[in-house]
Amino acid sequence: MKKTRVIVLAALVCAVGLITAPASAAFTSLQTAVSSAVVSVGGSPTVSFSLALRVLTSTTTPKTIIDWGAVNAGTGWKVSSTTIMLDYSVTNGAGGIQLYTNNKSAGGTTLYPRFFDPTTDPNPNDIANHNLDSNPAGLLWSSGLATSSRTLSMAWTIKTSTKVVELSDPVNGLGASDPTSGPISGYNNRFQWVFMRDKQTPAIDFNGNGTWPDPGTGEDAFVDGEAGSTIADSNGVHYGQAPTEFTGPNTGRAWIYLQASFNTALAGATYRTNTVTVESFTE
Repeated sequence: MKKTRVIVLAALVCAVGLITAPASAAFTSLQTAVSSAVVSVGGSPTVSFSLALRVLTSTTTPKTIIDWGAVNAGTGWKVSSTTIMLDYSVTNGAGGIQLYTNNKSAGGTTLYPRFFDPTTDPNPNDIANHNLDSNPAGLLWSSGLATSSRTLSMAWTIKTSTKVVELSDPVNGLGASDPTSGPISGYNNRFQWVFMRDKQTPAIDFNGNGTWPDPGTGEDAFVDGEAGSTIADSNGVHYGQAPTEFTGPNTGRAWIYLQASFNTALAGATYRTNTVTVESFTE
């Protein structure tokens, strides 16, 4: 993979049984004519983007960091007070733009620690390397040490128009939701949220059955260019959890909203990452 840049018929029910449809006649083809069609699209295939951080209530007011404002431990999922305004163009059929954290490769400081797996084992096939606590994705507990093994899960959704956070309107609103167990419809439906992955997320035994990765469970290790981390490709933006849920246009402006789970957050603690990465690529 070449990386190019980092940064509703109810009205008819009453008529059923009142009108008898005529017997259908057998179809007989009498003549066909077949023509060819072709068009050449100009320009060169490209994959590019630019981005800017914005406050939720304005498309012009800048921010310098992704944050959540005041939040209490145990409050569940909450949408960040920052949105990423993304201008993108993916006209290369082999290209895309991906989003991830890279906490395990971070340099590691007392302010922005590097992820440390507390149960790692030299044997890569040992389940210790595939437990839930082996996933470095999300926000890291900043306890004053240069390493951290406590994380808060994050998730993202990308929209082609701005949304009002926690407005109970399925068209104009957007609500925080557990991507696994949240509501299946409405402004806060879970299917619009995709778990944030880390550049070094290993295969994780999420269902605890002792094997990994199980097909169709999302237990796979991170791979560059994977659909689960791609926010846009030549088919448009990645609007849902399924790997095929992309919709156009493939060039334009979109808004990335982020959320984090504070179910396991420690009271009085600070969680950070300085590795939220947007990266364009070709394969």
